[in-house]
Amino acid sequence: LVITRDYASARALPAGAEFLERYADRQLAEAARRLGGYEPLGRAPGLVGGRRALVADAAWSLPNGWRVRQRQAFVRLADRVVVLTLTARAEEFDAHAPVWA
Repeated sequence: LVITRDYASARALPAGAEFLERYADRQLAEAARRLGGYEPLGRAPGLVGGRRALVADAAWSLPNGWRVRQRQAFVRLADRVVVLTLTARAEEFDAHAPVWA
């Protein structure tokens, strides 16, 4: 589980109800462009620490042939976006998923 903060991108988008969706759209489009065999698996609203979040699942292939699965939660916190990311080999992902709860 990795937690990152993004100040610059958060400042580049206007505040409002659609902010998280626009932010996630931008981030996930970049991932789709860079990662081989990128496959979006779903998006849903969520809560992280009582704050509104957008949760997105995706999978892609690494150059060594491994399939990777990832879950990300995007949360706006004042002047930044906090992104929680859980990544694992696709066949091991469900074993790691309880960390997310």
